[in-house]
Amino acid sequence: MDEPCLINNLADELLSLILLFLVAETEEALNGYRYRHEYLIPVNDAGFPKGEKSDLDRYRLVCTRFMRIATPWKFRHFTLSHIRYFTYMVRPSYQGPDWENFLDVLDDISLSKIHRVRLADQKHLTENSSDLAALKKAMAAFSSLQQIKLLRLQDQADEKIMDRARRSNANHGLYLDWEPACSRAVQNLGIALLGSACHSVRFFGPQISPKASMKLLDIPDLAVSSLAERLTCLDVSFQSAQDMTSVMAGLSGVFGKFFLAAKNLITISVGFPANNPVSLPLENIFNHHYWPRLRYLGIQGWKLDSAEIIAIVRRHRTRLRELRIPYVYLGEGSRWRDVLSVLRDEMEQLENVDLQHIDYAFHFDSEVIHGIEIPPGHTTDEEDEVLYENERNEDTDSWSVVSAHHSQSETSGSETHHQPMQALSLQELSLLSADELGDNGMYVKREHWSMWEKWVVSRGALIQQNQIPSIRLDLNAEKERKERKEGRKRKDEEKQKMATTETDSEPTPDSQINHASAIAYWTSVSANVNGMLGGYPQISYIDLRGSASFLSKLRRLQLVGDKQHKMLKRGVDCGAGIGRVTEGFLSKVCEVVDIVEPVAKFAEVVRDGPLGKSGKNLVGDVYVSGLEDWVPEDGKKYDLVWNQWCVGHLTDAQLTEYLKRAAAALTDSGLIVLKENVSTDINGKDYFDATDNAVTRAEGKFRQIFKQAGLRLVKSEEQLGFPKQLGLLPVKFFALRPDLNSKPKENME
Repeated sequence: MDEPCLINNLADELLSLILLFLVAETEEALNGYRYRHEYLIPVNDAGFPKGEKSDLDRYRLVCTRFMRIATPWKFRHFTLSHIRYFTYMVRPSYQGPDWENFLDVLDDISLSKIHRVRLADQKHLTENSSDLAALKKAMAAFSSLQQIKLLRLQDQADEKIMDRARRSNANHGLYLDWEPACSRAVQNLGIALLGSACHSVRFFGPQISPKASMKLLDIPDLAVSSLAERLTCLDVSFQSAQDMTSVMAGLSGVFGKFFLAAKNLITISVGFPANNPVSLPLENIFNHHYWPRLRYLGIQGWKLDSAEIIAIVRRHRTRLRELRIPYVYLGEGSRWRDVLSVLRDEMEQLENVDLQHIDYAFHFDSEVIHGIEIPPGHTTDEEDEVLYENERNEDTDSWSVVSAHHSQSETSGSETHHQPMQALSLQELSLLSADELGDNGMYVKREHWSMWEKWVVSRGALIQQNQIPSIRLDLNAEKERKERKEGRKRKDEEKQKMATTETDSEPTPDSQINHASAIAYWTSVSANVNGMLGGYPQISYIDLRGSASFLSKLRRLQLVGDKQHKMLKRGVDCGAGIGRVTEGFLSKVCEVVDIVEPVAKFAEVVRDGPLGKSGKNLVGDVYVSGLEDWVPEDGKKYDLVWNQWCVGHLTDAQLTEYLKRAAAALTDSGLIVLKENVSTDINGKDYFDATDNAVTRAEGKFRQIFKQAGLRLVKSEEQLGFPKQLGLLPVKFFALRPDLNSKPKENME
C-alpha cells in the first residue's frame, strides 16, 4: 500500500491553489462575522491565542513555508522588491489553422467559452509580445529574486478539448502543443533575467522541451555566458515522446559554453524520461567541467558506462554532498559495484545518494523488447514483486550477503553467509566489500536500491554517530579474515601449479584433441547461425553487442588503432565459421577482414555468399586452414586478430606457437583478442569435450600460455547478458599484445 501524501509534501503551487479556495470561501466581515458557504459564523477572539482573525491568519502560523506562501494574500500591496520565489506557469499553445470554427460548432458552450478566452490571450501575447514585456517589468521589480520555476499549466478543460478534437470528424490537425509554448517561455525568461539586476538565481524546469534548448543556438555566446553566471542551481528534466539522443548531441557545444561560464552552480540536475533514456556520453553535456561550489548533482534517464559516472564524481569528490542517479542504466562491461566502491571510499563529504530504479541497459532493453512497460515514476511493491519474482527464484545469492564472488566470476571455497542484506545493522553493512553486495552485472533487484544507498553512506553515518572505535575493531577482524582467505587462495594456486606440472598416467585434456574428428563434427553441423552457436541462436545479438562494447573500450583507452582513423585498416577473423562475427561486428570496425576457417563448406558460405559478394570488398583473403597450420603472409600486418570459440581445438603447445605467429603479424598498434569459454572447475582444471573435440581452459591456463607466448594481457572482461537459464559457461575477453619486457606484467581493470 502506498504511503499517504501529507500536505507538507505538496508543491508550493498546489498549496497556493488550496489557499486561493480558502481565501475565496472565507472573507472577514466588518461587524465581527465571517461568511463560509453562505453560513454566518460568529468570531470568538478568545479561541485564537495569537489574535488571528481569519483562516488565512491561522494558515500563516502553521510553519515558515506556509507563511511565505500566504503573505502575499495577507498583504495585497506587498512590496515587489521582497519577492524571492517566482513561478511562471505556461499553457500549451493552440496549434492548427481552424480553432475558431471548431469552437463555434462545439456543443459544450462553457468549454467553448473557456477556450475562446485562452485562444484570444495566446494571440494577444504572441502578436504584441506582451508576455515578454510583463516578464521584463516583473524581473526588474524583483530585486531579491532567488528562484525561478517554469511549469506547464494544463487543466481538465484542456484535456476535454483535446478529447473532443480527436473525436471530431472536422479535426484538421488541431492540438495543444507544449513545445512552442515552452520554447517561447524559456527564451523570454532568459531575456528578462539578463535585463534585470537579479543574481544568484535557482532555475527549475521539470518539463522542458528539447526544442527549447535549441533556442540557445540563436543566443550570442556572450549572452549565454552572462546568463550562466547568474545561476546557482540548474534543475531541468527534458520531456519528449521521441528519442532525444541526437538532439542533445547537437547541443554539446552550447552546453559546453554554458557550463564553462556557470562557475557559481551549487546544484546541477539534468534528467530525461525514465522510459526513454538517452544513449549519450555524459561529457557531451558536461564537457569535463569542474564546478568549485557544486554540492548536489543529479543525473536521470541515461545509459552510461560506469567510468563516466566515476569520472564526474571524482572531479568533485572533496565537496559533493548529494548524488541522485535514478533510472541510470549501465552498459555492457560496466559494473555498479565499481561505482559504489568509488562513492563509498573516495567521496569526502557525500551524505545522501539516490539509486532508485538503477539497472543495466541490457536488462532495461530486454524488458522493453518483451513489452514490459517502464513507468516514469516509482512502481508499487506489488508491481516490483511481479517484475522480479523469477529473478529472485533464479539467483538467491544476488540478494543475500555472500563472501564468495558471483557464480560467473572466480569462486573461492571460503565460508558463505546467506544473511539477507535487509537484516544487517548499519555497522554490519559498512563492513561488506563491494564484491559482497550482490551485483551480478546483469540486472539490479528492487531490494538492492535502498541497501546500496545505505552501504555507500554507512561509513559517514557511523562517524557522525561516534561508532568509529567499534568499527575499527571490526575492520581489524575483517582484515584478518581477508588475509586468511588470501592465504588459502595462495595455497590453492600453488597446488594447481604443481598439479599442472605433474606427469602421470592420466592424459592431459589437450592431448586428447583430434583435429580430424573436430573437422568431421563441424562438417556435420548446419551452415547457419543455429549451427554455429550450438543450438542457441538467441544469444547471437548479445554476443555481437558485447564484442562491439569491448572493442569500443579498447579504442577509448587507445589500446588499439589510432585517433586519425575511425576504422581499423585490416582485421582477421580466426575460426570464422560462416562469417557471423565478421558480418555482425568486424565488418563495422575494419575496412577489410581476412578469414581463417578450417571447414571448407563454411569458408564457401563466406566467399560465395552475400558477405563475400556484397561489392564493398569487406572480405579480404579467405584461408581454408586450421589455426595450428595457418601462417600469416609475409608483409601482411593486422590491426586486430580476433579469435572466438575456436582455440579450444588447439593443444597448449599449438596455441602458444599460434599466438607467437599472430603477434608477429600485428601492426604497432594492433591487438590479439581471444573470446573463449572459461572452465568453472573448482580446482582450476581444464576439461575435454569429446563431442566437438575441444578443450575448455581455466583462466589460469590461458594466462600461463599468454606468458609463454611472450604476450602481455592489457585488458580482460567477462561477457555479460547471456540468459542464465541456458546454463552457459562463462565467456571472457582477453586483449593481448607483445610484451617488450623480460617479465610480463598484466594490466587488468
